[in-house]
Amino acid sequence: GKQKLYPMTLSTLGKVYMNAGYCKAGVFADDEKRKDWLRRLNAIEGINISLEAINRFPPILFSILQSADRIGQFLAVMDWFILQVKAEQAEATQA
Repeated sequence: GKQKLYPMTLSTLGKVYMNAGYCKAGVFADDEKRKDWLRRLNAIEGINISLEAINRFPPILFSILQSADRIGQFLAVMDWFILQVKAEQAEATQA
């Protein structure tokens, strides 16, 4: 069956955890793809996740995402993540 990816966890402690450590399947099994994801997140002002965290669960404070611009950028990165997964699934269906 299909593997499930859980790219983030929302915490009641004011953080969103990026679950890079849980996203080692499918298109994101490749370390470089997970690094690309973290680079995209790091392009958002206030976010600075070490690329060494590709197998971990780095947090982002909600306070960083309070502005409309930053939350929009964050959601765009998560949309990109989903599109990568869907593109891989579409390729697998056609094969």
